[in-house]
Amino acid sequence: MNEPPRSRPRTVLYLTASDGPAHDGAAELEDVPSGPDRTVASLSTDELDRLRDWAPDADCVVFAETPTTDAGSNLLEVVDACESTPVVLFTDASYAPRAARATDGIDGYVRRDTDDALEHLADEIEWVCGGERGDESDDDPIAMPGDRSTSDDEPADRLLESLATVTVQRDRDRFFELLVHDVAAAFDTDYCWLSTVHFGEFTLRARTPSVPDDFDGVSRDGPLAEALETGEPILLEDLASDDRLELPFSGDRRSACCVPVGDAGILCVAAEERGVFDERDRDLLAAYGRAAGGTLERIETESQLAGERDRLRREREKLQQRRDQLADDRSELRTQRDRLATQRDRARAVFERLPVPAARYELDDGRAIVRDVTASFVDVFDVEREAILGASPDELVAGSNPDAPEPTLLEAIGRGERRRYTADVETADGLRTFRLLVSPLEAASGRDSEAFGGDEGLIVYRDVTARRRREREVAAAEAQLETIAALIDDEVRRPLNVARGFLELAEETGDEEHFSEVESAQDRLLELVDRLSQTARGGPERAERPARDSDEHEPDRARGENRTGRDPGGELSER
Repeated sequence: MNEPPRSRPRTVLYLTASDGPAHDGAAELEDVPSGPDRTVASLSTDELDRLRDWAPDADCVVFAETPTTDAGSNLLEVVDACESTPVVLFTDASYAPRAARATDGIDGYVRRDTDDALEHLADEIEWVCGGERGDESDDDPIAMPGDRSTSDDEPADRLLESLATVTVQRDRDRFFELLVHDVAAAFDTDYCWLSTVHFGEFTLRARTPSVPDDFDGVSRDGPLAEALETGEPILLEDLASDDRLELPFSGDRRSACCVPVGDAGILCVAAEERGVFDERDRDLLAAYGRAAGGTLERIETESQLAGERDRLRREREKLQQRRDQLADDRSELRTQRDRLATQRDRARAVFERLPVPAARYELDDGRAIVRDVTASFVDVFDVEREAILGASPDELVAGSNPDAPEPTLLEAIGRGERRRYTADVETADGLRTFRLLVSPLEAASGRDSEAFGGDEGLIVYRDVTARRRREREVAAAEAQLETIAALIDDEVRRPLNVARGFLELAEETGDEEHFSEVESAQDRLLELVDRLSQTARGGPERAERPARDSDEHEPDRARGENRTGRDPGGELSER
């Protein structure tokens, strides 16, 4: 039938023994992406009447059964019903190409037990339907592997037609398979294979079913390596007399032709007869190999570009994710910055309203600098605000006190520690004592160092002059009370005991001379009471007891003891 117009898809009839597999196979074939668009209808092999009606309008008929089985036993009836419409046999490997070639009416042959059988079937349909068929008499040759065509130009035409399919391939392995398939079909031979160089040896990449799958590992040290390096094809017209190449099949009379495919590999085609290939075939295959080499280079370039594109796409996605993450981080940092600014402004507002002298400092390269002071600071210390700003905090405590803790103050600021110090500072009212609180802002707020930046702090001055004066007064009063208590214990109690003892002696003896001792003890007691009064009023500390008083009263006490036989002060001390 005629070549279909380019504006409509290819029409294919897909036949199996039952409707279910026919429908599924038609759907799968229609979904094959290679080749032009196609419309695939399904029929069972028993529907011969419908096949006769539909076949004239179809471009190709696919018989998807094995002729040696019951399901495919009516192959000849199907071929007869198709009349001039090409028939492609889609069968198992058990039905060999040689048997298909011997069957009249079969225009194409594809094995369906391979992984990419549907792709091969789509290519075979295009090859069968793509060429001019002439008058299509029964004597025309079959377009499939087998005997050589009677037309000398047929291999060239077939290879030229195959380029339309080969050159659009994008997959490297699929490209190799099509090369082998199309070359074998163009020369009607069952022996064709393609090898590429892998670790110094030729490795089989694609082959026809008749080529053994263990034909692999051919060394590069030979004519194939020379052909790959020089780009020149190899023509072996009679392998019986030319042993340069060992072929993967047995026999005495063989011929072969090997051509390089770019610089990637070697394409070889062979026949069981001697002299099948001539110089024109060699040149034809060489040109085909060069064209295929260009296509392979394009495939590899596209593959590299696709890989690079995918890598760049992944990198772009990573950069976009990174950009989005940075945008989120920036937004979060902006929010945190605004929050910190609000907290800092609030803290500074609170600082400005402090009713006590205070200074705010910042750390600049590890050096503490005064940035602000309260109004109370200016009033109390009678300084100009501008003169204080930018100064070191240790200058704020530099007074007349030689032991002012400037180094310790700066050390605490540098360490970010919360510390308290006491220092004498010169004020408008003279030298006064202050209690200094050094507090970093984060420590003062109870928050982490990020809340206020970790580089600011406060020095708060609290005037403790009055409290220190009261402390000194209390200490003096306590010392006076201790002195009074000591005088009572050491000085007052002893004269009282002496007087008590002599009074008791006078009562017992009636001797008036003891009354003089009592009078002397009372005089001594009055003197001690006067000293206690002076001590209570903050007068001089008690004086040392005159040695005279001690010497003067010791005899009296001795006399009292001797006369009574007891210590005159013993009873009083016990009471």
